Amino acid sequence: MIRTKTTHNFLNNDLTTWEKSSTHFARYRAIGNLIMKYDICELLDLGCGKGIVEYLLPDHVSCLGYDFNTKYINIAKRLNEKKKNRKFKACNINLLQTHRKFEAILISEVLEEIESDLKMLKKSVSLLKDNGILILTVPNIQRLTNLLTGKFRYMDDFHLREYTISDAKSLLQKLGLKVVKVRGIGLQLPKEKYLPLFVRSMLRLSVDIILLTFPFLADHILIEARKTV
Repeated sequence: MIRTKTTHNFLNNDLTTWEKSSTHFARYRAIGNLIMKYDICELLDLGCGKGIVEYLLPDHVSCLGYDFNTKYINIAKRLNEKKKNRKFKACNINLLQTHRKFEAILISEVLEEIESDLKMLKKSVSLLKDNGILILTVPNIQRLTNLLTGKFRYMDDFHLREYTISDAKSLLQKLGLKVVKVRGIGLQLPKEKYLPLFVRSMLRLSVDIILLTFPFLADHILIEARKTV
């Protein structure tokens, strides 16, 4: 099973408030559940950050994580130091050289920060085994807060772009990937001046149903896509 009870206790000083937020732990859990759903035994994580996803995964899953941030890689190594099948390397992902193929590749909250998202996806597809699964998460520019305020702001100033579901699906389909499923993760509610308190309360109680029915309103988009033969 994916770890949940002790996640807020590990290396607490190395995690920011952003990384410990309920939305991002929902993302980590969703990714872990997908990996278990497909019984994946080997994962390549491009842009692994501090190795939080790897820490939460079952022990039998072999993980190789790359990130350009050396500080984050060192944290990932410490976080996963008790697991022999977790390897992390500091590397520019676009310059990654390997002939190894993987049954699953994860790219989570990375595409929005790099110059060429299509170039990175092409590289990723080349490292994916036939019938392998690509798991992608990106920030959703069409999220509820933006729709209600009418201001399509990025989540962070360092984002070069953000995506709609249609944008993300189109990128994957251009590379011959078959989109298997799309889901929404996280639902930040706008301030009360945009939404009455009663409506906010009702929405808060119905988040799971809303994200299942209207994934395009979510803060983040999670897409699973398959490399067809």
